[in-house]
Amino acid sequence: MAISTNLLDANTSGFETNIGTWTAGSNTTAARVTGVWYTGAACMRLTATANGSVVATTGAVPITALSEYLAFAFTANTAAVAGRTVSLTLTWLNASNATVGTSVGTTPTAMPASTAWVTPPTFVDAVAPATATQVKLTVTVTGMLAGGQILVDEVGLGPPLLQSGNLLFYNDQSIEMDASGWTASVNCTAARSSAQFVEGWYSLAVTATASGDVQVRSVATPAVAAGTEYFGYFWIRTPIALTVQADLWWYDASNAQVGTTSTTTVTAVTTWQRLGVAAKPPATATKVRLVVRPQATAAAQVVYVDQMTIRTAPFSVAGNLLAFGVESMECDLTGWAAGANASIARTTAQASAGFWSMEVTTPAAGQGRAQTTALVPVVAGTYYLAKQSYRSATAGAMWTDIDWYASDGVTWLGNAGPDRDLGLTPGSWWSNTIGRKAPPGAAWARVVSLPQSTLAGQVWWVDAVGLSVGTPPYELTAHPETGSATLVINNATSSGATSITVHRVDPDGTRSPVRGYGGDLENVAVPGAVMVVTDYEVPLGAEIHYEYIRHAPGPPAVDYSTGTTGIVVAPPADPAYVWLSDPGQPARSIRLMIEKPPDWTFGIERAVYRVRGRADPIVRSDVRRTPEGDLAAYTWTTSDDTQLRFTLETGHVLLLRARPGWGLDYQYVSVGSVQSPRVVQMGSEAGRRWTLPLTVVARPTGGMVGSASRTWQTVKDDATATTWAAVLAKYSTWLDVLQGV
Repeated sequence: MAISTNLLDANTSGFETNIGTWTAGSNTTAARVTGVWYTGAACMRLTATANGSVVATTGAVPITALSEYLAFAFTANTAAVAGRTVSLTLTWLNASNATVGTSVGTTPTAMPASTAWVTPPTFVDAVAPATATQVKLTVTVTGMLAGGQILVDEVGLGPPLLQSGNLLFYNDQSIEMDASGWTASVNCTAARSSAQFVEGWYSLAVTATASGDVQVRSVATPAVAAGTEYFGYFWIRTPIALTVQADLWWYDASNAQVGTTSTTTVTAVTTWQRLGVAAKPPATATKVRLVVRPQATAAAQVVYVDQMTIRTAPFSVAGNLLAFGVESMECDLTGWAAGANASIARTTAQASAGFWSMEVTTPAAGQGRAQTTALVPVVAGTYYLAKQSYRSATAGAMWTDIDWYASDGVTWLGNAGPDRDLGLTPGSWWSNTIGRKAPPGAAWARVVSLPQSTLAGQVWWVDAVGLSVGTPPYELTAHPETGSATLVINNATSSGATSITVHRVDPDGTRSPVRGYGGDLENVAVPGAVMVVTDYEVPLGAEIHYEYIRHAPGPPAVDYSTGTTGIVVAPPADPAYVWLSDPGQPARSIRLMIEKPPDWTFGIERAVYRVRGRADPIVRSDVRRTPEGDLAAYTWTTSDDTQLRFTLETGHVLLLRARPGWGLDYQYVSVGSVQSPRVVQMGSEAGRRWTLPLTVVARPTGGMVGSASRTWQTVKDDATATTWAAVLAKYSTWLDVLQGV
């Protein structure tokens, strides 16, 4: 309770076996007694020898100089006697056991005329002197008569439960000892109260003198650093819904106020809520003060405040370029705007980080939009990561996007393109991170949240939003010069993944495994943290995307799914050209000029039986065959002629791809006996007209060998690896040599 670690041993604290290190002072005898206790089964009894005070002191425990310590003790009378007062004292010792200071609790406890244990306990809170290495705790009770007795139990001494990173002292945060850390500066009084609290036993009760602005200010003004964002917050409980302003007041070295940062929230009724304000200090600021400003609606209105904190902003996204209030929703929603098919509100109903999130409601099913309002500076050519955490009680998907802007902050340069998120499990928090390179000319960016709602009125919660510089989870690049796409997976082994599945999702939603070296990429071992996947079977001229699933064996076994952004591999610029390639040997491929698409024949095997005396025959047939037809094509150079022969010579099933609308957009074909007469019957003319008999077949099985773009000449020409020793140093495997990674 109220301390993170009790420095006193179990007996010195709880007296279950003996009284530990306690020593009775003058006019006092100390003993362990049973049959009465605050906790456990025993306590310590102090008996006065004569009229006056009783005193008991613990043995010394080691502490850290200039650190804050809190002590408390529960007490009770053995008889209903009035007039007794309990106080605690910390005595600081140096390494030579010499006293270097004392700290006395500022609010002694007046004990009631009863035998009940007094709650809250008595407190003392102080900072150890610079030369202190040890501390002792003393309990003093005044107003004792000879033979009078008092009980002590559940004693604590240790570092207080400061809010993480709090620049204020614990007594300023929690009011456990007194209210001296706060000034009732405008239209109010402020006092320590045990009527309500969040942690410990006390809070600050603020009573309005009249309706209107009420101001309670921290006495302390912690030092701040330029360029660092700070977060001030407090928990507040109001009797009715009140408008409450949270302020950070900034001061320079001469204590002149040089700025104010404020947020405003309408509170819930009779429940504790955390309100906050965050900002970077003005250029000349060196100190900051937290100010609590409820807007009272009546005289004598009481609000309670607890856990007051000033700290550096606790970003959940490392290196976030967004302000903390935009990332976390802990302050307000001024950093966000609702777009099409969306309304936004701040809520405590759900939160991923902190206590607030943004509630996004889509009036209609379909895509909604919420976006950050402030533009963030970016550098063209640099990769940026956009992240958000999200949740919904209903099935759907959440997409994350980035809008890019030119240096004028107005000219829109396009969006990054969201990942095709695979959806969520309703009722759980999920996160999505996209990595995109800022395009040429980009100077500013904003993050966009795009809920994909399945129902009208669907509610989403968004939190922990970030934009930062970093390595993207993946990189997706189109290569129209080879009719391929490359997916570089940079997080292949993250979260303990040991195997991976990669699928291409075609425009019609068909999922196909991507062919890899050795076979389809379905639950294959990951080669390392970075995995390069080249897809030579991608449709042309239509948007596709990829889904990769990283399998972590656990326990428990977990699959991590990523749906990439969309990409289009452009067909050849001349509409007369198509790609003809060997799926298993991508080096055997050619951009081929065709005269016309095949006139397909859909053959069938059947038998027709003519029955005498019957007009209609009896027919037995097989299923209709896949189409067959002749493709007329041209090669105009000797190199093209050689490349087409090279593509055809294995007799493998080939993939024929053309631009959409040609009737042969994407077909696996087997090529029969070909003819290639010269276009002009002259030896000096290289042009040939090819007739390729095609039969459409199923996608072939098997893995991929080689590359369409890298050869040994590529390796030889690499200026960073001009010797075999350099090649061995640069690449860890032959697969890396092949892929150039």
